Amino acid sequence: MKRINLLILLLCFLGSISFAQEINTLKERAEQGHADAQAYLGYCYDVGKGVTQDYAQAVYWYQKAAEQGNVAALKNLGLCYEYGKGGARDYAKAVSCYQKAAKLGDAWAQFVLGRCYYDGRGVSLNYETAVHWYQKAAEQGYAEAQSRLGDCYKYGTGIAQDHAKAVYWYQKAVEQGHAAALFNLGLCYEYGTGLVQDYAKAAYWYRKGADQGDISSLSALSRFYQQGKGVPQSSEVAAYWQQKAIDSGHRGLQLFLGEDIQQYNDSVKLDYKKKTEQGNAVAQYVLGRLYYEDGDYVNAVKYLTMASQSDTSGAASFLLSKCYRNGFGVPQDVAKADSLQKKALEKGWDEAKSLDDLLKGVFD
Repeated sequence: MKRINLLILLLCFLGSISFAQEINTLKERAEQGHADAQAYLGYCYDVGKGVTQDYAQAVYWYQKAAEQGNVAALKNLGLCYEYGKGGARDYAKAVSCYQKAAKLGDAWAQFVLGRCYYDGRGVSLNYETAVHWYQKAAEQGYAEAQSRLGDCYKYGTGIAQDHAKAVYWYQKAVEQGHAAALFNLGLCYEYGTGLVQDYAKAAYWYRKGADQGDISSLSALSRFYQQGKGVPQSSEVAAYWQQKAIDSGHRGLQLFLGEDIQQYNDSVKLDYKKKTEQGNAVAQYVLGRLYYEDGDYVNAVKYLTMASQSDTSGAASFLLSKCYRNGFGVPQDVAKADSLQKKALEKGWDEAKSLDDLLKGVFD
């Protein structure tokens, strides 16, 4: 056993020497002006791979590679500017990087650029331009862009409303297992939006989304079992899926108000309405979200509005903006929606829920 442990230690030591040599070679090639080496060296400094993590050095080498049109460097440099890594946040510079990478045909950059135009981050809010870039990315098979494009067609945001095309793009995203698209395709079947109404198929897609832990699908599936829509009626099964939805929501609620949501785990079956009357903002958000997922938008707006008054993470404001943008439970008010969305973004909610997705595929 001792000999085996010594062998493992020796291999690790030799591996560290080998990687150190690779870093030295990488630095030499980067200093010689090789764009790929500059981009990868920037990445090593960005994540602390083989070197001490240093965002300033990461930005330096990303810039060097980006000047030569290296797509990976442009994307990562954009992220550094967007999230303030190695300096102050600069959304305009981030957008500039994304634009260059998008024009070079990168699907990820096209999607992120579309998101910037949709959110009005670093550029003036422009839904038509957002749709343009979502379309570019969607046509290259980028699932998140396909799902977002489906939303735009469904609600007529930045493009003429077309439910059939919404379904088409949701289906494309579903083929890749995209959770939000699974839920939205279920909604289309439930309400007959862009296709023939079919509760059984709606339940099927909700179950697919629920199996991925999607809170919207979990809540919808619970509702279907409670009402016996497309599945045998079962209050017991409904409670099972609703509990999973609540548990899933609780994990995400650690972002909300900066509170430790663990204290609610022992009381998830309590009446949230009672807590809202006591001014509990977390309960207000949970209740508002549950009403939203159940399609009771009037009550959703009521409780989300309460929660937004103490909304330090942007969660309630973000969901409330969707209600105003689409006329859910209130008269449609795009200006109000934009204001609420801006509030949510300023509080970091969009970053909190999308950063992991943004980083995927950059250097995979």
